[in-house]
Amino acid sequence: MEWQITENFKKGINLGLFGQGDINFFGSQKIKKMPIMADSILKSNTVLYSKSPMAYLAYGDMLELNGKRDLALVNFEKSITLAEEQKAPYLEGLKIRYEKAKNNK
Repeated sequence: MEWQITENFKKGINLGLFGQGDINFFGSQKIKKMPIMADSILKSNTVLYSKSPMAYLAYGDMLELNGKRDLALVNFEKSITLAEEQKAPYLEGLKIRYEKAKNNK
């Protein structure tokens, strides 16, 4: 299912129908009622936008909400690494988010 979702999003992106923010929105709308689908959608966003700190942040948020804390932390770390490389203005916010998740037990 995951590769099909990624391929469908890739087609939509190529046609100019939607972008990274739209995919994050689609995934976030499914987190509570369809967590497996949300996982696939948000993970596909990290594949399609592999250099985007925000894609990894959104995926990490979903993982944390679904009890996958360790995997969420890995994605938050990736988000921070990318933001550092890109000198993103929201880097400090990502670090705060990571620490919050790390300290939640």
